[in-house]
Order: sequence, then structure tokens, then C-alpha cells
Amino acid sequence: LAGLTAAAFALPVIKYLVPKKGSQFDDRWVEFAPYDKIKEGIPQAFQFSYKRTDGFIEERVTKAHWAYRVPGTKAIKVYSGTCPHLGCAYRFNEKETHFECPCHNSFFKLGGDVISGPAPRSLDVLPYRVKGGMVEIIDIEFKPGNTERLRAI
Repeated sequence: LAGLTAAAFALPVIKYLVPKKGSQFDDRWVEFAPYDKIKEGIPQAFQFSYKRTDGFIEERVTKAHWAYRVPGTKAIKVYSGTCPHLGCAYRFNEKETHFECPCHNSFFKLGGDVISGPAPRSLDVLPYRVKGGMVEIIDIEFKPGNTERLRAI
């Protein structure tokens, strides 16, 4: 009986200590926006949501990322909706044709490069694919404040 009790307590600890096989990140493709709604050369914020499971917790995640069609091509750019400086939301200034983060005055070119401000790197580009007219992305989050892209989620 003592052996069974010890095993009952030991198994969860062993399972916790033994690393899982495969990626620790969720690399599922999630629906982002209809391809035909993405404008050429003019970034728009698209809100989307999906279910994410973290351990035993299942939650509905709702976010907004930016996307535009690269002029003269069928390719698109999808940017994470958070500034790489400290993770604030930013906006696109259509008149000035650049992105701007109001938290600490970081400015980014349409192509994502830093114009000025404390942002340590360009905007984070997300992988995408088009499937049945719908743009799907892998919703990657990077740690803010670093010069290199360190994945958080």
C-alpha cells in the first residue's frame, strides 16, 4: 500500500521533470482574415480569435495584428500587433505612411524597419499561408525589449 501511495505522488513529479517531445510552442495555423479584404500597400488591423490550451486551461484568445498586400505582388505582410519595445499596441499613420507606437514614440517604416525611438528591432513578421481564400497565421509572440527575436508563445 505504501508503494502505491508513493507511486501516486511520484508519477506527476516525474512527468513534470521529463521534457516533452516536440515543440513547446503552439505552431497551429489559425484563421486570420479573408485574403480579398487585405488592401494593397495600406496596412489594416484585423481582429481574430481562437482557442488556446495551456496545460489544463483552455481559453479563447482575441487579438489584432496588422496586414497589407505588398504592392505589385500577391504576397502579404502580417505584423504582430505589439510593439517590440515593451509590447504596447501601435497604429498605422496613413498620412505619414508609417507605424507609430504612442507608449514611447517608436516609429516604423511600412516595411517594418525602425525609423526612430527606443524599439530594439523591427516589427515582428508572422508566418502566413492562404488556404481557400482565407489567410491563416501562426500566432507567435516574441519577448519585447530584445534586439533578437526570442519566442515567448
